[in-house]
Amino acid sequence: MQMHIPVEMPKEMFKYIGNPDTLRAGDSFSIGGDIRIKFWHLAENEQRQRFIPLFTSAEVFDKEVQPV
Repeated sequence: MQMHIPVEMPKEMFKYIGNPDTLRAGDSFSIGGDIRIKFWHLAENEQRQRFIPLFTSAEVFDKEVQPV
């Protein structure tokens, strides 16, 4: 199953990824050191535990979140 993880990457990451237009599901790449990424939509509970959201498709990610 393919999962989407919403992250913000610095521009320097593209030198490792290559041309983003040619990426395909399942492609892999390696980086030459530490690079900071920022997760979007992190949820946090009362104990300050953080949860990384996973989405099953870009369409699900783009849906407007409804309050509970």
